[in-house]
Amino acid sequence: VRATLRLGVLGCSAPLLSERVTKLFDAIVTALPARQLLPAMVEILGTVGQAGAPSLAQLLHLLKASLRLRPEAEARAHVAHIFSILLFALAFRWRATPHDVGGAGATAIEALASSALATLAVRLNEDSFSDLYARALSWACPATTTTAVAKDDDDADAATRSARSGSGGAARALAFFRIFSGAQVTLRSFFSQYFVLALPHAISLLTPAPAPLASAAGKKRKLSASTSVKSAASTEKPLASTEVALCRAIGRFVEVGFLHSVEVSAAQLRGLEAALLRRLSQPACAPIEEQLLDALAAIVAAIGEEACKPLHYMLCMATRSDDVVERRAAVRALKRLYSTLRDAALMHMPEAVPFISELLEDGEADVRSEAVGLMRELEALNGGDSLLE
Repeated sequence: VRATLRLGVLGCSAPLLSERVTKLFDAIVTALPARQLLPAMVEILGTVGQAGAPSLAQLLHLLKASLRLRPEAEARAHVAHIFSILLFALAFRWRATPHDVGGAGATAIEALASSALATLAVRLNEDSFSDLYARALSWACPATTTTAVAKDDDDADAATRSARSGSGGAARALAFFRIFSGAQVTLRSFFSQYFVLALPHAISLLTPAPAPLASAAGKKRKLSASTSVKSAASTEKPLASTEVALCRAIGRFVEVGFLHSVEVSAAQLRGLEAALLRRLSQPACAPIEEQLLDALAAIVAAIGEEACKPLHYMLCMATRSDDVVERRAAVRALKRLYSTLRDAALMHMPEAVPFISELLEDGEADVRSEAVGLMRELEALNGGDSLLE
């Protein structure tokens, strides 16, 4: 079995052989029980790592098919082998480039691994899934994770153990959040306890490093100002594409997590809200603005109008920032807050109106436009009556 699998993963990169390899693997997974197939899959991980993404893609297809076809008891009995394959995929995703050979690069690997993990998650008991989650989280966030991975782990492949011991930074965390996204969606409220475990790391990763302040000469808060505006964000170091992708993945993680009841401390909420606003204020995060706003809206919907008071005040104060990008981001975030709360948002209007009124005279046309739109929404909530009289 091991020799056949090795030949298959080596041959799947060739266009003329890939279809035949797929048919061969379909026959193997149908014929062999997990006790024969899974150990052989673990033993060829070294070959798979050398062969590249197409080979790992085939192996993950094989794993998912085995999980779906074989009885759940077989998956639970051989969970150590399954963990080894998934942890190997996690490490491979961290090292891979988005444009790997054969059209089965990093994005495809994470999608396949996420799908296989989601299939596995509903077949495991809580202790088994908790073990896998803790090991993966420790690998992704080694500097801040309190649950350590056992050093004498005989189940993991040597390449995977080596990858865990290195420093992965944003790439490791990106692999973790993307690969576990499928399990988060599949498990729904049962994932809440795991969401809470990863949330402190998500907040830390989402919080950007402090940026240098722009000079006072760059301010342009009023229409009468004659100086040109310079965003404080323009002085920041450009964000790597991996960091932007990580912010998107964490935004999705937060959005899905707050769809269900979770116990989050006030300090964590404030930290998460501030991190989201700071990312919204970064020009490099403009392509993921909707995802970040969706995460903010999920928080608002989960905690309700009363608990939103600190967030609302923070956003109002941000409208007075000297940074034009932050002012615009604050207005858009306020729009999302009001559209999420609907009529319940009326309690916040008296606080917001003075801040929005100031922005109607902002020196930047796009900020003024956003402020006008928000003021109209507030007036609509107020029954159509003008709020400026």
